[in-house]
Amino acid sequence: MLVKVLAQVKTDNSGLLIEVPVLLSEYGVFDPLLDYVISQSHIKSLPWMNRITFACQLLLEYMEANML
Repeated sequence: MLVKVLAQVKTDNSGLLIEVPVLLSEYGVFDPLLDYVISQSHIKSLPWMNRITFACQLLLEYMEANML
């Protein structure tokens, strides 16, 4: 089961926190999505990040439900 939450992430030593959506599973944060969203956070808007997170959540849930 995947859950979308907003996380505050510290990206450097300046102490500045950015708030980005992340997907949590029973194994922890889905790191590839987190890395991508952080890399785009200075270019893209929060609604865009939410849509990307939702699309990724749908894909991962589909893949889990249709394993061979």
